[in-house]
Amino acid sequence: MRGPAAAGLLVVLALSGCIPASRSVSAGTCVSPIAPQALEPITPGLGAPTGALVTADDRLWIADASNGAVGRLNPDGSMTVWAQGLHDPGSMVELEDGSLLVAERESGAIVQVIPGLGLFLFRAADRQLPGITGMVNAPGDSVFAAVPGQLIHVSRDHEEVILHGLSDKPRLALEPSGGILISDRNIGLQRLDRSGVLGVIAGVPPIRSIAVDHHGWLVFISDSGELWRWMGRSGTRLLSGLPADATVAVDQADNILVVDPRRNRVLRLVTTFIIRPASRVRAAFGKAVTLCLPVERAGAYREPITMTVAEAPPGIAAEVRRQPAGTQGATLSLLSDLPKRLKQGAIVLEVQSGTLKQRFFVTLDFG
Repeated sequence: MRGPAAAGLLVVLALSGCIPASRSVSAGTCVSPIAPQALEPITPGLGAPTGALVTADDRLWIADASNGAVGRLNPDGSMTVWAQGLHDPGSMVELEDGSLLVAERESGAIVQVIPGLGLFLFRAADRQLPGITGMVNAPGDSVFAAVPGQLIHVSRDHEEVILHGLSDKPRLALEPSGGILISDRNIGLQRLDRSGVLGVIAGVPPIRSIAVDHHGWLVFISDSGELWRWMGRSGTRLLSGLPADATVAVDQADNILVVDPRRNRVLRLVTTFIIRPASRVRAAFGKAVTLCLPVERAGAYREPITMTVAEAPPGIAAEVRRQPAGTQGATLSLLSDLPKRLKQGAIVLEVQSGTLKQRFFVTLDFG
């Protein structure tokens, strides 16, 4: 490869503030962000995952209906099974003492899992009782559970109906403020606040599965199989084509987890440090170009963020010369000896924090 002085292109991409733009731009101009485009499989080879929960210590628990088990993902990617013999486990919550409550989707039973001690019955199964389609924490040692047609409040020795008239498969999510979101095919998305006031949230597409991150963003899978991130009256569609029985959760860093029983895996979409590059930027041989790559909520991560060049076409040598520091981002240098007739080129950058990864494309127009 010839040196840059002989033929090349020197493009320096440095993170800085960002301003909107809708087309290719000249050197030194920032460009508009785009949404993430891909999910990373983190637990392949499961039997039939039906639910995921991230506990306060940032550990991922998975319910697997194929063998009636509940397991915890270890840092090395292996699974430790803590409970077996459950009948179609689904929704899970963590209690203040660190134990888990696991709902059986068909029987309506709720089982308490205490790691190291075993299983204990929290709510008995009854063929005349409907199955549980959603469950969230309630004050004290209790939960709110969604069953066909109703929202109920369940403790060890008491059960109370809170709402009537729901659909056959209502879904639940808990807001940071303690409000309960109820996704219902008959009414739409409702919110029950801590004082008992019920309201309807308008404008949200019909929802199949819902979660809320620590900043109050709604994360849901719509009836059409699309993954959305929503706040107020608008949202961003992140993915499409998800199966009908997929469910969604968020981890402690607000990354999105998609449980995919159809393909027997759990997927993670990194969103807390979304690196949002422009889809393209105009460059010229021998010119410097600034491309905005803001790092969102980088402080939420316990491990350093790194950026590397995952892929580059033949004839382009790319190197990350300065790694991200806080929200300052990285400096990336591209050196090319491609002939001047080349009109376009692209590289793939990969951002990682611990085991969390995201890749994106940056397309360059060569003058």
